[in-house]
Amino acid sequence: RKFLQFQLTVNVVALTITFLAAVVGYQPPLNAVMMLWVNLIMDTMGALALGTEPPLKELLDRRPYRRDSSLISRPMWRNILCQAVFQLSLLVFLLNKGPAMFECEDGSRHHFTILFNAFVFCQVFNEFNAREIGDRFDPLRSLSESPMFLLVIVFTVVAQWAIVEFGGDFTQTYPL
Repeated sequence: RKFLQFQLTVNVVALTITFLAAVVGYQPPLNAVMMLWVNLIMDTMGALALGTEPPLKELLDRRPYRRDSSLISRPMWRNILCQAVFQLSLLVFLLNKGPAMFECEDGSRHHFTILFNAFVFCQVFNEFNAREIGDRFDPLRSLSESPMFLLVIVFTVVAQWAIVEFGGDFTQTYPL
């Protein structure tokens, strides 16, 4: 369920920002190579980070899910929608005001690199938020017991930095 919450949030945001950019006349802000990296983060890294976390002791106290219960609970929907609204607000702000803030040309490689970087770091923070699927909000709880989660986060951040700084023509990024 953690992974499902993470995946749905990433998909909602990626599809919506691409749609909104097209509606206002921009080229797609995430090119094919960027989307491949996002898919790697979303699928492989997300599954590793969230799927290898040790179960919490309170899981044994919880009653089992009913056979006919929904796969996505109300708290999960709330988490997905809140995270998606936050990410979309930030990305739409950067799409509109980013060029003036960062002194770059509207729709340029520099502008879209800023959007790409913001999007990926939103997903890093989304991974922390996806660790909680209920009403309790403590994404840092028992973090020290999840070395694979921490390793995936560190790898994602370092790889994102390398992609932005050294990707060049291949990734169509501008060093920030």
